[in-house]
Amino acid sequence: MCMDSYIWDVESPNKPDMTLKPISPLVCIEYNPKDPHCLVGGQYNGQLAFWDTRKGSQPIEVSAISNSHSDPLYKCIFLTSKTGTECFTTSTDGQVLWWDIRKMAEPTETLILDITKKDKPTLGGIFFGVRIYYANKIYGRHRTRYSSEL
Repeated sequence: MCMDSYIWDVESPNKPDMTLKPISPLVCIEYNPKDPHCLVGGQYNGQLAFWDTRKGSQPIEVSAISNSHSDPLYKCIFLTSKTGTECFTTSTDGQVLWWDIRKMAEPTETLILDITKKDKPTLGGIFFGVRIYYANKIYGRHRTRYSSEL
């Protein structure tokens, strides 16, 4: 089964501009707003893959399967940061994971969407995320805000 994904130039629709060759079928892709050559892709197996389009069609780095989502990764978003290397992801496994694409062995932070326990969240009473939104605006004293659509 072919799992290739294609990047198209809308001004040249007869052939793809680039082919991405993920380990598992891609569910979503997000370009880095600070570097148009870098992008991340959420895969059906829950892993996050990172590509630099100048370096070919194979991913530069892929998150470890043991530290990735256990369901398909439905949305990834780059955060506005000084380094431009941070992103976060959500899945129907009930987790939001923060990543640094320079070190994808494990997420930098994890949020479990569980409203049943405030002290020690477990995966027992989870909600799940299929879409996340990030706004880099000033809200009162807080600089950033994110939300996960449940």
